[in-house]
Amino acid sequence: VFTEPQPSTVPLHRYYNSKISDHFYTIERLEDQPSTSSSTNSFYAYQKVIGWVYSDPAHCSDGTAVAVYRYWNARTCDHMYTSAPEEIGTIVAGEIGKGGYCCE
Repeated sequence: VFTEPQPSTVPLHRYYNSKISDHFYTIERLEDQPSTSSSTNSFYAYQKVIGWVYSDPAHCSDGTAVAVYRYWNARTCDHMYTSAPEEIGTIVAGEIGKGGYCCE
């Protein structure tokens, strides 16, 4: 994550849902729309741009970018983000892995 815009990067936005104490990070500017997590109808309030990232690791000219995967756990109302997909065991959207986390 860069603190300033770099060539081929996009803003990383942070949202927060105070009812379930969950942060949501995305490169999409959702305004005050419902969470993109299909498992919840809660609303996330926009907070700010927290940095700049590559939307695709292939956009990184020096090859050091790492993909980050997003998961949602409907039971605990929690998002999880990792660059190590083996933590959950899946990178297939909609598939549920370890701990009840569903790949988004």
